[in-house]
Amino acid sequence: MKKITTHLQKLAVYTKTLVLIALVIVFSITANGQLKMDIDSFPDVVIYYPFQGDSFDWSGNANNLNGINVLPSNGKFAHASSAYYFNDTSSYLTSFGGTNWETTGEFTINMWINNHDTNQSFTSTLYMQGDTVEDYLFRIEDKHLTFNNYKSEINKRWISNESINANQWTMVTAVIKKDTALHVKLFINGVESVVVNDTTYSYMTQFIPLYHAVGALHPYGDDDFLGVIDDIKVFDTQLTSLQVLDLYNYERLPARNVLFQVDMRYQSIVKNFIPGLDQIDIPASFNGYSASNILTDSDNDSIYTTRVLNLTIGMGLDYKYRINTDSAKTETSIRIFIPDDRINSTPVDLFNNETYTNNIAVLSIDAPTSNVTSAFHPVIAYIKNMGLNAIDSFSMSFKIDTLNTVVEGTNTYLSPGISYSYTFSSPGDFSTVGTHQLTVTANLPEDENPADNYITKEVVSDNLTGITFMVDMRYQLVMGN
Repeated sequence: MKKITTHLQKLAVYTKTLVLIALVIVFSITANGQLKMDIDSFPDVVIYYPFQGDSFDWSGNANNLNGINVLPSNGKFAHASSAYYFNDTSSYLTSFGGTNWETTGEFTINMWINNHDTNQSFTSTLYMQGDTVEDYLFRIEDKHLTFNNYKSEINKRWISNESINANQWTMVTAVIKKDTALHVKLFINGVESVVVNDTTYSYMTQFIPLYHAVGALHPYGDDDFLGVIDDIKVFDTQLTSLQVLDLYNYERLPARNVLFQVDMRYQSIVKNFIPGLDQIDIPASFNGYSASNILTDSDNDSIYTTRVLNLTIGMGLDYKYRINTDSAKTETSIRIFIPDDRINSTPVDLFNNETYTNNIAVLSIDAPTSNVTSAFHPVIAYIKNMGLNAIDSFSMSFKIDTLNTVVEGTNTYLSPGISYSYTFSSPGDFSTVGTHQLTVTANLPEDENPADNYITKEVVSDNLTGITFMVDMRYQLVMGN
């Protein structure tokens, strides 16, 4: 078992373990966000063109391509300048020199194509000219994938059973091995399409390509390709069917499960959003701007999140955050493209983009409840550090009606976004029957937003217990009454 791992620039680590035979694939992220194989972990790659804004051979063998009338284009994951467009008449890429590679009877060609020719009669994708009687041509004929020996004295070809659809990205693969017979396997999107065991073919005991061309049968001047080609690899070995399927599944990455997240601290501060009572959702292009995606805050850090499944890579989408499906309480629309780089989280957006460096807030009074039946009752308040700085010293106070304020200091440490339930050491005096106004305040000298430092709650005291009534009966005793 070999582990395939992607190196990340940001948040998420995604690993997948696949059964591979002598094949270890390690990917990294390039400057424009596209997946690139790390060649050091792939010793059998003898040619590799990821087309990252250039036509260099990333295998280290210096078989760099020279472009003739080709144009940079969006690649298979819609990244700009990550593929090349061929115009069907005069565009191709060619390679002379570099490091010749030599096979003793097996190799694999793998690439992604988007063929714009709906007729797809004869269009070349890769032509390799050898030093002997063998020239190999990988192309499309009558909508089918073919692998050919182009030498006129041989003129052999092997053709796929399934056709290739025009105007969509397709991964095509040819796996070649020569022993007592020539074994040809052609794959479309990782699926085996044809297997040929040709016992009459006696060539290719050794193949040393001296020259190759992409997008045309150059220098012969025909079979030009119309469309876009991306990510060409040639392996000096035959890949197994499972390895080819793994390449397709691992590079294709058709969808992402994307984590959307928004910081609701400011909206809680200004009382536009009450945690536990109000909801926030994502009206977006992927859900028809409905309220089907509700965000939650399971760890009470004011960051509300939801994960949306199976968003297609490369798709552009608009989304915004909204409170209680109220269009008047909606963020400005945000535009993103679903990435192919395994970073499956959007940045944390701050709703309405306002916060404070130093700010402590009283969110609720949890005790007493709205009715009390005892004269003295504990006072418990739920507070939260709403600022960006940590808090390590503040005071708490409460006041009942016009009675004296009870003030207590505390050295409780609160990191940004952390909530805390504070219980006053002194109980509240509700011994007077009736309705009282209980106000709890968190006091932070450097607080930048005192508006959220306090909260007031109405408490009714009735049917009181625990009150001692006293009367002096000494005179009545003296009088004998």
